[in-house]
Amino acid sequence: VVTVRALTNGEVRGCRERAGKNRLQYEHELISVAMTDPHMSVDEVAVWAEGDPDDPNDHGAPAGDVVAIMGTIQELSGLAEADATKSVPTVRKRQRR
Repeated sequence: VVTVRALTNGEVRGCRERAGKNRLQYEHELISVAMTDPHMSVDEVAVWAEGDPDDPNDHGAPAGDVVAIMGTIQELSGLAEADATKSVPTVRKRQRR
């Protein structure tokens, strides 16, 4: 069992900046910032998710665990694809008098 929280816009931007175009690094950054219990550094998240590169028998966490945690973080933070337009108010043109 892990505990995660929503990320702020600034935190998400920071994760994107640190990861650059590396999608895997971006996920590790997001998990590291959002997971409050247990807290893990980005490097610890990488080892947990992908396995220890020095241990040929360590293949990392089951893919479903990583997907579930990322999904929860995205949902809490409003990053899920369905959320992208859900909370954006529409602007209707009004005729000027």
